[in-house]
Amino acid sequence: MTTDNLGPLKACGSCRAPIRWALTRNGKAMPVNADPVEGGNVVLERRMAALMAYVVDATDPRQPRYTSHHVTCPNASAHRSSAKRAAV
Repeated sequence: MTTDNLGPLKACGSCRAPIRWALTRNGKAMPVNADPVEGGNVVLERRMAALMAYVVDATDPRQPRYTSHHVTCPNASAHRSSAKRAAV
């Protein structure tokens, strides 16, 4: 996978799409689609060694915008906490 100023790309463990792992304000890991999109609601910023993901609304001027991979992954429901608990 390639790298840029946002860091390395990884492959989604289930659909193999290129993603980036970022941290939310609450310190949770969030998979983010690798490419920016028109109408995205996630802004990525490098903060020291961490890639941070900020969910923003349409009034926020920061660009480029990305999308959480949970929105586009065809297997997203298998990765939700309730689905993982049900599988056990």
